[in-house]
Amino acid sequence: MRHRFMNTGQVPDQDELQKEFAGIDQTELHEGIAEFDAIVGEVPGQEVQHAKAD
Repeated sequence: MRHRFMNTGQVPDQDELQKEFAGIDQTELHEGIAEFDAIVGEVPGQEVQHAKAD
């Protein structure tokens, strides 16, 4: 998520994350999304549409 955001300014959606991290424990995926949101939330002037974790 971080690499994509830094390179393009876009955040992958839930479908892209599921495909990229197929087989990953869903708790780990949710934690990664939360960590990304916490970090990006600290970037001044950035409004981010991020993937929603189910």
